[in-house]
Amino acid sequence: MEDSVKQRLKLVLRELHVKESDFCKSLNVSPGFISGMRKSMQPDKIKSIAILYPQINTAWLLTGEGEMLREITEAKPLGTAVSSNDMATELPYIPVAATASFVDTFYDYPDNYTPDTYPVIPRNGEKLSAEEYAVFEVNGESMLPSLRPGSLILTKLIPEREWEYAEGVIVVIYNKSIIVKRVKENRLYKENRLLVTSDNPEHGSLAIERQDIHALYKAKRVISSEIF
Repeated sequence: MEDSVKQRLKLVLRELHVKESDFCKSLNVSPGFISGMRKSMQPDKIKSIAILYPQINTAWLLTGEGEMLREITEAKPLGTAVSSNDMATELPYIPVAATASFVDTFYDYPDNYTPDTYPVIPRNGEKLSAEEYAVFEVNGESMLPSLRPGSLILTKLIPEREWEYAEGVIVVIYNKSIIVKRVKENRLYKENRLLVTSDNPEHGSLAIERQDIHALYKAKRVISSEIF
């Protein structure tokens, strides 16, 4: 398995007999775009690839899992989108750099705050929607080895009436912060307090008062790998 998005992109372009220079031109990026890639690719570029090259499995491109190419039942000319249940759903995307703005405007979301979006391909019958799901970028090393810095996690909003049952890995939006932690003890029902902890033993635990919590999201998976 190719172990980086750059290597997988080079591989699939060779498979499709598409020159890297032509690919870059079709995406309206510089000729050195591929050689300059580091870890991953911006959401808008993934979206463009899904539209311009529908035969490329963007889930494989991002994660290395699944098949390299998708079956297209009807040939479509370059630049034409293909309607398919397997196509990605655009979900709100909150990178580390945008967390402060997201917290500041959370109560106005989605009326007065429009986050970036990230394309996520549903798995195992998921019914993804921008109202319930969001993608967060993991900041720091507190959740190693479960989550690496920079990981993008698919999350589902937990209704406030269900906060008392929150467990596992969650995203907590409270005060002026957004953190990804694991529930250590859920005391919201009796003490209005949530105890969360880090998977990395070098980082500690934290008690968060209910009155300070704006929202909780249940972490579902890292784009394609289940969280345990």
